[in-house]
Parts: sequence; C-alpha cells; structure tokens
Amino acid sequence: MVMQRNKQNVCEIYVSELVYSAQYSGPVCGSLTVEETSRGTRLTGMPVGGPYTVQINGEEFTDIYVGDLWMLAGQSNMEGCGLMTQYDHEMLPDPEIRAFYMEGDWRPARHGLCEPYRSVYQVHVKLYPEGVIKGNRCVGPGISFGNEMKRYTGGVPQGLIIAAHGGTSMSQWSPELKQLGTDESLYAAMLDRFERNGSHLRGMFWYQGCSDTAPEDSAKFTERMLDFVQAVRADMGQQLPIVQVQIGPVHHIFREFENSWNSVRMQQYELTEQIPCFDTITAVNKYLTDYIHLSSGAQRQIGKEAAESMAHLLWPERTDLLAAPRMKAVWIDTEIDPEFRTVCVSFENLHGVLKSEGRAWGFALTNTPEIVDEDSVITVRLKGDTALIRTELSVEELEKRYLYYGWGQTVYFNLTDEAGRAVPAFGPIALAK
Repeated sequence: MVMQRNKQNVCEIYVSELVYSAQYSGPVCGSLTVEETSRGTRLTGMPVGGPYTVQINGEEFTDIYVGDLWMLAGQSNMEGCGLMTQYDHEMLPDPEIRAFYMEGDWRPARHGLCEPYRSVYQVHVKLYPEGVIKGNRCVGPGISFGNEMKRYTGGVPQGLIIAAHGGTSMSQWSPELKQLGTDESLYAAMLDRFERNGSHLRGMFWYQGCSDTAPEDSAKFTERMLDFVQAVRADMGQQLPIVQVQIGPVHHIFREFENSWNSVRMQQYELTEQIPCFDTITAVNKYLTDYIHLSSGAQRQIGKEAAESMAHLLWPERTDLLAAPRMKAVWIDTEIDPEFRTVCVSFENLHGVLKSEGRAWGFALTNTPEIVDEDSVITVRLKGDTALIRTELSVEELEKRYLYYGWGQTVYFNLTDEAGRAVPAFGPIALAK
C-alpha cells in the first residue's frame, strides 16, 4: 500500500486494531511511533519513500510506500472506458504509483484500474450490468494523474484509491445513504476504502455529471454537489482539495436533455467560485472513443490537467502551477473593427496566450439566458489572452444578449492555453452588465 505522509514527510495513518509493536525496514530502518486515540491507533514516523517491510504485532507486510493518497471517484469516464492504444499496451507500470483496486488489494497501477464487477463492495456488483466485461475499453485519467503528481512532488510515491462507477448519479452518491452500508451505498463504500487505508488523503479527483443531466436532476445539481463536498470534507478532511471535471460532448443520446446538459456544465463552472480549495477542469474539447466516453489520449490529457490544478491547490505559491483557465472580463468594443462590433473576452490562469487547433470557435450569443437561440457570431480571433468575437449586431442589440462559451452537446469548442489546457465552458454572461 501507500501510506499518506504528513507535513514532516513521514507516514501518519490510523488503524483500527490495538498495536503494541511496529517496526519497519527498507531504505531506512526504525520503529513506528504508536499512539492510541479516539480514532484508533495512530502510526507515524516512517519516511517518504519505499518499498518498506513493516511488522505490526509480529505480522509482516511488504511493498509498503509512504507518499500521497488520492481518492478517484465519479462515473464512467473516471472509471475509464477509453480504448487501449499501442502506447497504453507498451507502458510499463511504475512500482511507486500504486492503486487500491476494486478487489480490495494494492498493486502497481495499470490500465483497467476500475472494474466494478470485481468489487468486494456489493453496491458496485449490484449496479453493474450483468455479463459486461470491459476488455480493452479501460483507459481512464488515473495513471496520467498519478504520473504527473509524482513529477510535481519530486518523485514521491503515489497511491490511487479507486471508487468510481459508471452511470451513477449524485442521488446515488448521496452521503445521506451511507448508513445503509457498503452493500447499498456508493458513499459508504468510498468511505470504507478511505478508512481501510489509514484515514488520511492528500486530495480527491472527481469526474461525474452526465447522469444528472435530466431536467429534474440538473435543477438540483449544485445543491447535491455542495452537500457531497461538505460531507466528504467532514469525513475525510476539512481542507481536502478537490478537482472536478466539467462534462464534455455527447453524441446520439440524451438529445432531449440539451438544455439541462448545458445547465449542469455551467453549474460545474460556477462551483469553483462557490467552494474553497476546489477547481474545475473541462472535457469540452476532448476526443471521444464512442458517443460519450473519452479516448485514451483525451484521458491522458485530463489526468495531466487535473494534476496541475491539484498541485496549484496544494502549493498556490508556486508560479509554475496555475489553476484551470477562467474567464476574466467581457466587454463590447466598437473600434477594433469599424464595420462590425466586437465582443471581447479576456482570460486568466493561462500558460502563455490563447491558442486553438484550427479555427477558433465555441462562442454563442443568445436572446435568453436559458437557451442558445441565435447564430450571430461571424468570426473569433485570438489576441494574447483575449478572444475577439465579431458580430453584425448593434451595440443596442448586443446589450440585450447573453454570451456563452461551450453551449451544446456536439458543438466544437477549441480554446486552450499554450500548454494545451482547455478553457472550460461558461455562461450566461449578460452583456448589458
């Protein structure tokens, strides 16, 4: 396993049993400090690194590391449904990036991190379609995230606790269900994983939202997310940093949910402003393997972007690490183009300047804040940190409009910074203001 380190760069975990003897050997040797508390037996003192052999009450445990632990939870894109590529097949697992698998054991992390039908928690087995085996459609963002966090921490071992389940909604993840136990509650099963692995985490990587895009669920999405985050921090650490993924494109299915699909996406963007120590990256510009699941390459990029956001939350003083790109300001300009009007949108948290793969696109102007009902954008040009949106609408007409970026289920959105980090969808912005 990987034990979570504390600020002194030694392990600090809790175990449920009474401990009278605890020693370790490996890169260095010594005895663990043992302290009985109301939470259980607190074990500290083993330095960052590994592998160690640990003896507790005479029982021997091997392949023990000390580093950082992450909870990876949500639905299918966190579970991983990207199609394995040659790159994925040839990638050798790093023994210092380890995963606590659905089967309830620790191993080096490799693709196929999350197979719910193998879970020791019956809630996952009951929810998984009978007879479905994932095969080569098993790439998620977890390994890329672990690789990047190891790089950001200068080589500290990384542990990934896997708790995702495809197709699950916020109501199924509700903390109110945890009293039902691990046979019936996804939250209870996640919390049990946390407790079994020392009751300490460094952060949570969360990717969910597609199953809450029906109108009746989208109306409650923010409320449910706020309740979920509050419960997670009450149970797993009040200062726990959380990075979420804003849902991306979808093809063929959920066509009747277009407005509520976009509502969830925009609510996810706003949650960054509502929740401290929280950031939102996006999947709006990512390639798909099928109608809704990210490709292998897109999953690697998601993991990479999530890791930088997480590292920024942990070390905001580091100037090389930035939060996800965000809209900074919007204004109407009549002088850039004397024949047309320009809606200018500037951005912050950019590595370098705004970029696009091909023609810059993704903005929409609309008469109402609830739906995009107009196609009045002529061109989009990028200049430094600003997108210049050219339109024939007059200033008076523009002041009655709302601006969106990233509206639609299959529309092309392609703004990034020079590091390739995508600009999240946002809106509606009232241009009159």
